[in-house]
Order: sequence, then C-alpha cells, then structure tokens
Amino acid sequence: PVSDIYVQNGQGTERISWDGESSEGILNAIPEINDAGDIVWTRFDFCQRPWASTIQLYRDGLIRQISEGDEYEPNIPAISECGVAAWGSNDLFFTHDWLFTWHDGVRTMLSDWGSHPRINCRGDVYFIRWHGDIGAWQAWYYTSGRLYHLSEELPYWNTDGDINEAGEAVWPLGMHPTGDILMLKKTQAKRPRTENRNSRHNASRVERATYP
Repeated sequence: PVSDIYVQNGQGTERISWDGESSEGILNAIPEINDAGDIVWTRFDFCQRPWASTIQLYRDGLIRQISEGDEYEPNIPAISECGVAAWGSNDLFFTHDWLFTWHDGVRTMLSDWGSHPRINCRGDVYFIRWHGDIGAWQAWYYTSGRLYHLSEELPYWNTDGDINEAGEAVWPLGMHPTGDILMLKKTQAKRPRTENRNSRHNASRVERATYP
C-alpha cells in the first residue's frame, strides 16, 4: 500500500488500515482522532481514473465506510468528541459541494455548498465555501439549524480553521507571509435596559490577531 493509518496507544504502535499486499495506489490519509479513540480518515484510490475516495471510521476495533455511493471524492473528515463525523464531498458533475455529518449510522446533509468542516459536540460546524464571484474561500458557521457567513466583509482567502466545545471558531485570513488569525469569540452581552440588568445572554463577535 502507498499509505496506512497507525495509532500509538501508549503501549505500542498499531496499524489500523490495511488493504492487502496488492493495494498499490491506495492512500489512507488525513486522519483525525477524538478522546474516545474514534478515528476518521480518507481512503484515496488512485488506481481509478479519475481518482476515487471514501470516508472511513475506526471504532472499537472495527473499520466501516461512512460515506455513501452517491458521493464523489469525499475527503478531509473531522470527528467530534461525541463521535459525530463531518466531511465534504462533490457530486459527479461538480455542481455541488455537499457537506455531510454522520452519527450512529445516519448520514445527514448539512449543506449543498461547503467543505473542510470542523465540528463540536453541540453540533456547531465551522467550514469554508469557495466564492467564485470574488475568487476566494470564505468562512461559514452552522449552529442550531442556521448558517452564518463569518467573513462576508473580508473578501480575502479565509481557510481551514477549528472550533471548540463553547462554539468559538478560529481561522486564518489572508495568505503567508501576511495575514491575520480571526476568532469568533463568545461574549457576555447585556440584555436591554427594560429587563433585569443582572441578566445576561451569550453573544458573539469576531476578533483579530495580526502576525508580521
């Protein structure tokens, strides 16, 4: 095989993906692991023209494919601490960039436009979309059934980021050697004066950290 997935379990190194001696052209890559030991990765098959891929899940010593046959070139999966996986995929004609989640055997389409997701246990998802009108990747955020365009006023490349369990997201803006790190930060915002002035609710704002 071209590449396999290994895990270090504290006692030794174990290979968890194996396609046999005649699997030249198979690339198992882009793994992610959570604290429970669940692992997701992309299994690329470069023996086919064009290349093909599937999303694999390792859990409790078993491997299963969690992407389905109607997806074209699914890749770059993520997995939450609760065992919910997410990934991006195309259709055969590249008319959509599907964004899927998977939980306990059920695949759900989150959006028909998106890729490179990161997901937390709340079900919040940070992901990116290619905006052809401005020629740039843009940052998006899914929470509670709604989608938010985080970088609408930033017509630059906003690329792969991450999300924590509080629902805060962080991602890079711009390209090396110049650019910023942006953060969707949870804050405590006061309610209107007509209500109890001691009561507060969660709000969000985007903060920027600049590097040389």
